[in-house]
Amino acid sequence: MGRLTHTKTQFRLKHKNGKYIWVCAVGYLNSKDKLFCGFHIDINDLMSTQEILNVKSRTAEMGEMIENIIHQWRQPLSAISANASGLKLEKDFELLDDEKFEDYCDSILNTTNYLSHTLDDFREYFKEDREITTFNLNEIIKKVLTLTSSRNIKYDIKIVNKVESIEITGLQNEFVQIILNLINNAIDASIETDVDERLIIISTFNDGKSLSVKDNAGGIKEEILPKIFDKKFTTKKHKKGTGLGLYMSKHMFEDHFNGILRVENKTFEHEGKTYRGAEFILEFPLYKNFL
Repeated sequence: MGRLTHTKTQFRLKHKNGKYIWVCAVGYLNSKDKLFCGFHIDINDLMSTQEILNVKSRTAEMGEMIENIIHQWRQPLSAISANASGLKLEKDFELLDDEKFEDYCDSILNTTNYLSHTLDDFREYFKEDREITTFNLNEIIKKVLTLTSSRNIKYDIKIVNKVESIEITGLQNEFVQIILNLINNAIDASIETDVDERLIIISTFNDGKSLSVKDNAGGIKEEILPKIFDKKFTTKKHKKGTGLGLYMSKHMFEDHFNGILRVENKTFEHEGKTYRGAEFILEFPLYKNFL
């Protein structure tokens, strides 16, 4: 018997009544006999529910991103204010020479350029881009870490990026959303745990077929581990979480990208020290081509 592989996709068809409905097409291929069979499933009601969840999830993420923007901009804006105040003060006391004036202006210009670049990064994230592109996995990780850098600095979280330079084809912004959810989840776990050193490691393994996001926050309680991807289930304190982040990440990666997203508690070593925490693992499709 040959190897049995399958593919799955979702699209809309025009019903005989003139309305469009959502359909899921599933196909199976036997590599030995080159036989292909498949079937269609009406998922219109399911997609209506899913679209509502997508909106709720996106709204929650936008709130988190706005908070990231506030943190990211606070220090540069303070620097601009300090430079402007210093410029005015030295002018009032007639201490301002050409060299100091140039230094103040250069500092303000550099800071405003930084703010402009970060704004471009956030704008890119919010774009509803459905275009299939080929992108570099390591560059995506760097982009997400830029979006979360303010929280990492504020809470003294050490980020270790061990991701290989791998080319992937798919919906880039949707993949950014998945990775951002996983990293934000690791950041939240690190903040809520009393550890001497907060650590998040992002790495590829298994010849680049898998991506890992793990923290040293002690891991997830075994009794709730099977529920971690459930809809509306959250481990965040004070009910700050919606429970949709991990659910949507798993849904998007497995349903849209034909991959597998799983989690386990793991003890690991880093730079001679032993840590324990949760590890979220993205297992890519065979050819890392999502569509």
